[in-house]
Amino acid sequence: MKAAHAARRNGSIDFMKFLFTLMVMCFHSSKFFPGGYIAVEFFFIVSGFLMAKTMKKREAAYTPLGKETVSFVLHKAGGIFPFYVVAWFMSFFAAQIAGQMEAAVSSTEFFRSFYNIFMLEMSGSYDMGHRIMGSWYISAMLLAMLVLYPLRRRFTDVFDHIVAPVLVLLFTGYAYQQGKGISLTVTYIPHLFIYNGLFRALAEISLGCICYHVVAKFIKLRFTIFGRILVTLGELLGYGTVFFFAATASRSDIDLVLLPILAVSVSLSFSGKSLLSGLFNHKPFYFLGSFCLQLYLTHEAVRTKILPLLQQIYPLSLLMDNTWGYLLVFIYVTVVFALFCYVIGTLLQLFVPKLGAFLKKCIVAA
Repeated sequence: MKAAHAARRNGSIDFMKFLFTLMVMCFHSSKFFPGGYIAVEFFFIVSGFLMAKTMKKREAAYTPLGKETVSFVLHKAGGIFPFYVVAWFMSFFAAQIAGQMEAAVSSTEFFRSFYNIFMLEMSGSYDMGHRIMGSWYISAMLLAMLVLYPLRRRFTDVFDHIVAPVLVLLFTGYAYQQGKGISLTVTYIPHLFIYNGLFRALAEISLGCICYHVVAKFIKLRFTIFGRILVTLGELLGYGTVFFFAATASRSDIDLVLLPILAVSVSLSFSGKSLLSGLFNHKPFYFLGSFCLQLYLTHEAVRTKILPLLQQIYPLSLLMDNTWGYLLVFIYVTVVFALFCYVIGTLLQLFVPKLGAFLKKCIVAA
């Protein structure tokens, strides 16, 4: 059982997910990592890699392409939604309490939030209703996969060698012309009818597919111990470079150099050729890789709604006046809220399917 679990997860990637989630939290806190938005690139690349890996497993399947695509995206969304909806309601009620809104106003805001609740805001309705800051990433990922999955599944060779590289190049060119590095999220591109954040997702998930194509060839090579040392150094140097610039620089064309560096490090982590590849293949790191979703979903509500209340408490206000103290309280409170989100979301995963089956049995005749 342990070996099977290890085969499904990559401990190195899970640990890096956790570190990059902390980077996003620090970035949003405005205390550290002014270039921490680069963490999103890691998650998009990993998502693209895993999407391509799933396609490889389904090569022998004869499911209609449209049905297979929808099945894949719904499965992906289904793993996120129980936790997402818990985090959304936590954020919504915190906003209502903090804003002291009247019931009529709250009801209208809730009714207008349909697209946000179902992770569809990046279709063009990002500002409609209440949203979790950072949810754009999840919505963009799912919409991008809905487009990219059937294209790559049907035209794998053309996609990996032509479509994906061109998409990456066009996006990096667009990012350079905008002059804001890769920190692009919800500015609408009217001629393409998409947010620039969705363009970002399309390009970088495609880059993840390229990484999978390269790794599939790379893992066939046999390395000496010296070769594995070089791979390990390359992996660490790549991540270290990204973390260094994220900690020292903000919104510049350096991002366009960090993107391929990050892609190389992700590829080396997935290859299993690094000396670190087995170091993190243990349950605590697998959990951290999963738990980063709840941290990501809850941290902004904690920062904007909960921490201002805590700062009014005298002993905590002294601690939070210090940068490190503020960050410590921020992370601690976020972990508490994330654990609540994790528990409730897990219960929803367990009981909602059973409830649905029961209701179907009650309503639909056998």
